[in-house]
Amino acid sequence: MSEIIFAQALRAYLANEGSNTPVLAGFAEPHIARTLTAIHKSPGDAWPLERLSKIAGLSRTAFSSRFLQCTTMTPLEYLTNWRMQIARKQLTTTNESIVEIAEQVGYHSEAAFSRVFKKHHSFAPGTYRRNARSSV
Repeated sequence: MSEIIFAQALRAYLANEGSNTPVLAGFAEPHIARTLTAIHKSPGDAWPLERLSKIAGLSRTAFSSRFLQCTTMTPLEYLTNWRMQIARKQLTTTNESIVEIAEQVGYHSEAAFSRVFKKHHSFAPGTYRRNARSSV
């Protein structure tokens, strides 16, 4: 019951003032919401622009423009940010290896994953994990 109430409250929020909130506005826009849902369900999949625009039912140009307008990020920026959020959580809550986490979030090499992670979080994944665990 509480999930239904939450879902209804979220829909009402998105239909009104939430439609101006970056990212949330993407969920209020049906074309963009379909792609965001797909990305969130399978973040480790390959997500070229052509595939995302097809899911949205828009041309690549229209999709890219609408996505940026709704989320204030390009589709690739959004995907990378989402993957890094998942990776950060996995590093702090699991004992999975960095390679396993990298693969789960769509990176085929630990080196590529580490470069992107460090760019987003200022630390290499292993250092981030050690720092997070030592502060608990």
